[in-house]
Amino acid sequence: MAEANFVVTVFAVLALVALVVPLLVLIFAWGKISRYLENRRRKRLASLAHYHARLLKVINNLLARADHVDQLSKFYAGESHDKWSEDLANACEKLVVLTESTKLIESSLKSKDPASGEENLLSCIRVAHYVLIRLSSLERQLGKGEAKSFRVKNPQSDKMQG
Repeated sequence: MAEANFVVTVFAVLALVALVVPLLVLIFAWGKISRYLENRRRKRLASLAHYHARLLKVINNLLARADHVDQLSKFYAGESHDKWSEDLANACEKLVVLTESTKLIESSLKSKDPASGEENLLSCIRVAHYVLIRLSSLERQLGKGEAKSFRVKNPQSDKMQG
């Protein structure tokens, strides 16, 4: 009978160990996985904040280029001025939308939601690329032969020089 109690006790201890050890392993693994996911989310938020700051610098550069192109357009007197002006207006509209879209990224940073912030960042980058292409095209048009139609008044005479 003592042997039977010993065998039952050994089986009870083994059953308890068989239940407790996997539970401890599961708790340990859960802690590791949750820390990994939290660190990953923090890194994504830090990366999003970094790229948001870079995007703001790009937007400021694009605004300066758009202003420069707009100033140059005041002296432009070519035949395709209407199309050129329409392209500039379209690029500026996209630039305004881009500026407003950065607020969505800021709200994603505040709410600590990197997924929607990254999605908004990618769409902003696409729009910024489109605006850059448009502004570069317009700058090239101004810098080429189409600029021959500029008219500058000679300060020494009242005649226009072409």
